[in-house]
Amino acid sequence: MPTNKPAKTRPPKPRPNVLLICADHWAAEHLGCAGNRAILTPGLDEIAARGTRYRNAYSECPVCIPARRTLMTGLSPRSHGDRRFNDQLRMPPDAVTMAQAFRAAGYQADAVGKLHVHPQRDRIGFDAVVLDDEGRSQWGALDDYDIYLGDVGLAGRQFDHGMSNNEYHWRPWHLAERHHPTAWAG
Repeated sequence: MPTNKPAKTRPPKPRPNVLLICADHWAAEHLGCAGNRAILTPGLDEIAARGTRYRNAYSECPVCIPARRTLMTGLSPRSHGDRRFNDQLRMPPDAVTMAQAFRAAGYQADAVGKLHVHPQRDRIGFDAVVLDDEGRSQWGALDDYDIYLGDVGLAGRQFDHGMSNNEYHWRPWHLAERHHPTAWAG
């Protein structure tokens, strides 16, 4: 005899959170979890221990903006048109970005830090962007980190150490640690 009881349904499996950390000029061997004992990276080491850490990754184009464009679209530099650091090139209009793919799968997709896209406030599919574009004031816009520094009385001081944002040598950070872009992004 049939019953009118509803079928038991299982709650949906929770989807994993995805945190993608991209860093310029940061070699993998500089992480404590990769065996480095001289550089302390406890936060990144904890994230690596709790998540998935890829030990072999290669960039199709090891130049900042083209590499980001490749990562965000899955297209090769030849396909997206940037092989050399063209900071005025828009994302290809027909390309589906990583953010759009995550959103289509039901995720909220946010970005914090540097995107280096044109125009500067193009969200390229992200729901929200909190931007630190490292001094790209030539576009006539302040990013969120610049605004933060102004709010704490340090407007324009992020490069007082005398280096640009693409140097291969180092100098100590010159402001209080809480004002470092990494601390701000965290």
